[in-house]
Amino acid sequence: MTDPDSGRVIHEQYFVNFLRGVMTGEAIGEAPAEHRLPDVASLGEPAATATYDIDSDQTFRYAEASEDRSIYHLDDAAARLDSRLRRAEARLDGAIVHRALVRYDAYGEMSGRQSLSLALLDASRSGVVLSSILHRDQARIYVKQVQAGESELKLSPEEEEALRLALAQDA
Repeated sequence: MTDPDSGRVIHEQYFVNFLRGVMTGEAIGEAPAEHRLPDVASLGEPAATATYDIDSDQTFRYAEASEDRSIYHLDDAAARLDSRLRRAEARLDGAIVHRALVRYDAYGEMSGRQSLSLALLDASRSGVVLSSILHRDQARIYVKQVQAGESELKLSPEEEEALRLALAQDA
């Protein structure tokens, strides 16, 4: 709050939300808007500070007073489970959920389609396309990175097919 005559900051307040049993040590939700007091406001000491103690039943009283009876305010176990579920979901986002394999004869030699291209992608459609090209006396392996469904390098027709088939799958 600012003084209407001078424009000087005279009051600043922060919001705190109570969630029982949630201590993740990480930010959850949207980051607050950038906030910075004008340089003139930081001159000198604050006129007053206030500190509030939080009682063990405060989340219950908050739920009753606000009529926000969310399970996170009222049940320690539910709050802990929700926190664990969020962390597990974040880990699963990096798991392979789209995959496809295309076999072919790289040199047209009728060698039993021993060459292959394999697309392995996560939920954000990022990952790799791996190709193994077999010839009579050698094998070569190539790996190309994929970000959001697009390769950073030019793909062969077989690699494009593996990527297309992988992206066509439901996760």
